[in-house]
Amino acid sequence: MGHALLLAGKRGTGKRLLAEALAQLLLCQQPQSDSHRGVACGDCPSCQLFRSGNHPDLVWIQPNGEDKPLLEVGRRLEGKDGERQIQVDQIRQLLERFALVSRHGETKVAIIERSEMMNLSAANALLKTLEEPTKGTYLILMTEAPSRLLSTIRSRCHYYPVTVSPQDEMASLQWVAECSGSTYEAVASLASFMVAGPLEIRNLMMSERKSEFSAFEQTVLGLKNGREDPVVAAAVWSRHSGSFFLHAFQLLLLALTKSMYGRGGESASSSNTLERSLLSLFNDNRPATDQWFNFVDQSQKSGRLWQEHRVNRQLLLEELLLSWHYL
Repeated sequence: MGHALLLAGKRGTGKRLLAEALAQLLLCQQPQSDSHRGVACGDCPSCQLFRSGNHPDLVWIQPNGEDKPLLEVGRRLEGKDGERQIQVDQIRQLLERFALVSRHGETKVAIIERSEMMNLSAANALLKTLEEPTKGTYLILMTEAPSRLLSTIRSRCHYYPVTVSPQDEMASLQWVAECSGSTYEAVASLASFMVAGPLEIRNLMMSERKSEFSAFEQTVLGLKNGREDPVVAAAVWSRHSGSFFLHAFQLLLLALTKSMYGRGGESASSSNTLERSLLSLFNDNRPATDQWFNFVDQSQKSGRLWQEHRVNRQLLLEELLLSWHYL
């Protein structure tokens, strides 16, 4: 691989696992051969340090507030509290680490997760090392939105999309069903509007949020058919899992927007049971285009405001759910 690699794909497609495997291979002192593809030996001192999470020649950078990697590896450089971005100080610390002599072998590796969240100063600081790479240093960038990266950064990285092909999508959902003990139909229903890969869907199906998703479906549909009270629902969700509700709701609205206002018109063949039920409700009383998109904007704004410390979250959800009820 070259000096810099850009792994691009939606959440849950295995970018972290691939980045970890590549980093371990680059740092391994005795790489093995497996069908002409190099793999880390797993036994050398460098691999042992990697597994313990204490490798001095590996740096992992991520925005503040992100989930931890599946494997704790290397020194983590996080942003300041309350700022969900990668800041210039983090990149400067990385460059300082790259300027030091490697402690094991001649290689140093940095993994930058959610690289699209670098602010402009951080991106410009990283650009310098991309233009003038130091021998034995490697950068592995991960992104869910490559278009948000500076074009000058994208052009200096080897681009590698991490995706699930349409031919493998059914097999991946069947795998999720087997792992989670769920039916294929339940998994397909969730996956039909989640902007996520099979690993993320599996994590959701195997966690307590599986029941949260069922409650989410009941709330959203109940608000439209009059079986749920918006004020009561807002009180419940504001006390527990409000951020999950807002995230799932935004994904649902995205799917409904494509079905009702996209080029193909209404998607009666959707595999998502909640979406099909809502499409049926909207069939005879579809909101005007401007009314619908104003509501979508309101949901996006609610998601952003939810992160604010001083916002009244129950009132925020009340306004959103009342708007949905009367939409």
